[in-house]
Amino acid sequence: MLTGGQGDMQSETDHVYFRGMDGDRLNSDGGRKDVSVPDGESGSYPDHEALEGFELKTTVLDKASGKAVSKTITTR
Repeated sequence: MLTGGQGDMQSETDHVYFRGMDGDRLNSDGGRKDVSVPDGESGSYPDHEALEGFELKTTVLDKASGKAVSKTITTR
């Protein structure tokens, strides 16, 4: 998401969400998927069904496609 108007300083906020895909059916023959969500900071979290829609990471950049000025990782 970009914020700021024309001629104003713009910042960018990126979000990473859980999708709840861990344990989903692998294919028509069965099996289960082993799905994790990487946080981009060398961590990875199981994409559990109960976490679907929850935010894992927020990164605020100083401008569009710029330098990260803050990062927040939320684990449950």
